[in-house]
Amino acid sequence: IKGWSPFTFFIFSFKENFERIGISLHAAYQLTQKLDAAVVFSHWDRSSNIPGHNYTDDNISLQWNYRF
Repeated sequence: IKGWSPFTFFIFSFKENFERIGISLHAAYQLTQKLDAAVVFSHWDRSSNIPGHNYTDDNISLQWNYRF
């Protein structure tokens, strides 16, 4: 994803140009007829033309789904 956003520091305004790329992996398992579980991993890299606005983000989530 490429984009831009306005950035203001005190009275100065800048145009921030950034690029973000990521990947997500999902694995699920059915435990019973009504209950399943999943684990999701995602990784994001963001680069910016403004110093200090680059970051890497890793997330892991566990999901439980129950059908009534």
